[in-house]
Amino acid sequence: MKNKTILSTCVFVGLILSLFVATGTENGFKIIGANSQLIGGNILYVGGSGPGNYSSIQDAIEDANDGDTILVYSGVYKENIEISYMRDLTIIGENMENTIIDGNFNKDNVVTLYHSDYIKLANFTIRNSGQSHYYSGLESYYSGYCEILNCKFENNFHGIIVFRSDYNKIKNCIFNNLQGQSILITVYSDYNEIKNCQFNYANWTGTYIYKSEKNKIIDSAFYGCNIAITIRDSSNCHIKGTTVYSCGSSDSVSLFIGESQNIILQNCNISESKNTGLAVSKSNNITVSNSSFVDDVAGIILHKTYDSQIKNCTVSGSTYSGISIRYSSRDKIIDTVSRDNDYHGILLYYSDSNEVKYCSIKENKVCGVYLLETKNDVINYNNIIDNGWGMFVNNSIADARYNYWGSIFGPLTFGLFGDGIWWTKGSKVSFFPWALTEISSRPGNKIPISWLSPVNLALWHFL
Repeated sequence: MKNKTILSTCVFVGLILSLFVATGTENGFKIIGANSQLIGGNILYVGGSGPGNYSSIQDAIEDANDGDTILVYSGVYKENIEISYMRDLTIIGENMENTIIDGNFNKDNVVTLYHSDYIKLANFTIRNSGQSHYYSGLESYYSGYCEILNCKFENNFHGIIVFRSDYNKIKNCIFNNLQGQSILITVYSDYNEIKNCQFNYANWTGTYIYKSEKNKIIDSAFYGCNIAITIRDSSNCHIKGTTVYSCGSSDSVSLFIGESQNIILQNCNISESKNTGLAVSKSNNITVSNSSFVDDVAGIILHKTYDSQIKNCTVSGSTYSGISIRYSSRDKIIDTVSRDNDYHGILLYYSDSNEVKYCSIKENKVCGVYLLETKNDVINYNNIIDNGWGMFVNNSIADARYNYWGSIFGPLTFGLFGDGIWWTKGSKVSFFPWALTEISSRPGNKIPISWLSPVNLALWHFL
């Protein structure tokens, strides 16, 4: 047996998986869910009844060379395995449900990758790590280009920890009821990818990315997690095609982005959050596009953000405000629907120089757009219809021209016909001219607007 490297510190490690999808056989060994083309080099067998088969996965690893393949028959293997200083080793279980690596609750990870590259691990249930925050189902430390496919993680403290490891892939994996982080990508772990994974009832976070760059979460699903995704102190990460359902708690939002930059959230569906669907804090250049936020306690909150965008999104059914921008500047809400929220469609709070354009702001019970202590915000070319009030302006300065207010009379009827506007002393809002019909396209196609005398125009600039 090779000497087993013992990591004395709680370093966090990561692996990832390759796209194995076919079913293959090798000497009667039936591979379900992994592509038999992965098999290369010498083949070592674990379990089964063949002559010379190993009874331990670790024993096979110790005898393997770089480029070899280990095929593991269905069974329960109670061991903690470590792969150290190896390259291009493939380990494939016969079947995810029935090929089980059981750490037996020893004070260790179930699987540890240490300074190893191009390791492939597929078709296992990995369970019963040590039960403290030091241990996980799989830990990758200084390892790269590894692939974890079609594995299930249960009864571990953490699922997978990736520490200073790059270019790894985790695909088609399931994470059930883990006490800590289902996946933690931490401290200079870059270019990793999570794809087609399912996260169920994570007690801490489904996926946490910290101090890392250019990581991706694609086509994955999060159900009932305390927090689905956290990205903190990171940059250039991408969340795409992901579903988040019934996550969050009274103390936790469903998705959180903090102290980060150049993060993209695209084509995602977030619904029935027990708190805010997406909260962004102290970040810049965040883009949220083509996503829906439905029946959350609050839809989207941008707090102390700059140069960020919400575009082509739908936010509806929130218990509080649909979209809130607080203490922020130069953010944009474009081509977005905010409707049927219990408070405001859009709230701008102590924020300057933001834009709301080409949006549909409808049927919000208290107010379509609420401005509090803001200045130099531009709210143009929107449909503001059937809200409690169209717009309430509280000690703020804004340009609210070219909007459609639900009638040809604009906002001047104070809600008798269409949506009205209300303001407090110290406010200044320009809303003339307004659109005479509902806006269905961007300017370029001519939008009918009102035309009144310069005298009336002056009267309708409130001071």
